[in-house]
Amino acid sequence: MTSVFVSHASQDDHVVAQVVSALRGSGHQVWVDQSELKVGGSLAGSIQEGIAKSNAFLLLYSRAAASSPWVELEWQAALSRALTDPTYALLLGRLDAADPPLLLQTKKWTDLSSDLVAGIAGLQQALEAPGSEDLRPLVWYFDDESTWIESFMTRHHSGFRIRAFNDAAALLSALLTTARRPAEIPDLLLIDLYAIKEGTTQDHRSKAESCVSDMIRAERQLRGDVDAAWRPVGVEIVDAVREFYPPSVLPLAMHTQQGLILLRDELIQQLESLGVGWILKNRFSPETDRMVLDRIARRSGHKMSSAKPRVLIIDDNPSFIKSFIERQSDAYSIQSITSEDEVMPTLSRLDASGDFPDLFLVDMYYPKGGLNSDHFIEVANQKLKEFAELETKAKREVQECFEPVGLSILRELRRNFSQTTLPALVYTQSGLMTVGDEVFREIARLGGGWLLKDRYDARTEEVMICGELLRARSMMATKQQSGSSQK
Repeated sequence: MTSVFVSHASQDDHVVAQVVSALRGSGHQVWVDQSELKVGGSLAGSIQEGIAKSNAFLLLYSRAAASSPWVELEWQAALSRALTDPTYALLLGRLDAADPPLLLQTKKWTDLSSDLVAGIAGLQQALEAPGSEDLRPLVWYFDDESTWIESFMTRHHSGFRIRAFNDAAALLSALLTTARRPAEIPDLLLIDLYAIKEGTTQDHRSKAESCVSDMIRAERQLRGDVDAAWRPVGVEIVDAVREFYPPSVLPLAMHTQQGLILLRDELIQQLESLGVGWILKNRFSPETDRMVLDRIARRSGHKMSSAKPRVLIIDDNPSFIKSFIERQSDAYSIQSITSEDEVMPTLSRLDASGDFPDLFLVDMYYPKGGLNSDHFIEVANQKLKEFAELETKAKREVQECFEPVGLSILRELRRNFSQTTLPALVYTQSGLMTVGDEVFREIARLGGGWLLKDRYDARTEEVMICGELLRARSMMATKQQSGSSQK
């Protein structure tokens, strides 16, 4: 029989209990969101665990469910899994006349409001013989190197429907055709950023590629040094905050020197599921950082409270807090804390006083402490300096030998498709480590996200791609709802 995760609003418990009883009576294992949550457990963590262990998801939707941020978090997580796992059954039941979420309106819904018995029978039948609809996202992938295309298709043929292009002109022509036939528009476009410059010698190209390879090898070694000196407390902070504040209430941005390239895949997946954005410390100009932070807030579905949004920042290094305030105090009203123990009391206090932040900037790494702690930190800091030198060298070589053709494609893409209609990820080995501030800012302005090649396992890449897709769809739904309310 099937293991079913049931999502609902607590106000509908009386009806949900009848549905759950009938499904359990048919032999199905049923996990009922908050009612199955252990006392003292993490709600967000339990949601993830319940959906991961189930092989079907049932959303019992109503007016009450429509106003529940946790129900929204649950069905979005389930939709994300269904998009990458065609065997995962997504069942939808209406308990009253509430309009279904825009992202799910094209799916088949079972009506339980007029005839509960017949509706339950329909759900039982669907669980016995789940639909064969292929929910895998359609991904178009451009790369001038056929070896990367072959690698991507090998890794992701079960997770995505893929159409590959190694010629930019052919890709743009196909996009123009789909612009006239909306049903054929891909779910997401994956764009390789760099192509070799005309006239570049093979020796020069090999030197540039060697620099990038050295940088990636150094990244992998650096992970061990960082793990020896610091622990990723930021993940624990995010998990605790998300138990009380969903993304639409409090957008979260993780800030660290090297970003998520140093994190283990399972932590990246966890943060992606919790709706966390990323920003690199002191890598780009203050204007570019503001563009990234504002985009994180918008993509979370959060509306800034004023012309000078409120930002809360946590960092154990007072010098970085000082630097952030100096760079951004004209744009943001900033409050800071230095200890993880201050997080929840501070958020509660700000909530009660009416000064709740529009965005929470969370530092990733904190000293482990213990024997030889200072030694490990000294070693890690030295390795970070050496890595910065490798980055600078790789950046120079890449910019001399390669040109950002992917940026030209992204510009043409936005002439015909909005960010919400067709989200795009820039997929490259060196990526944001080698682009300059102006290029990075333009890619951000054009709605391009980032996915680094050869950094993560296939599952992590799929989680990140589907996360980008879901954020774009959520932005579209928010935009449509805003337009409807203004009419």
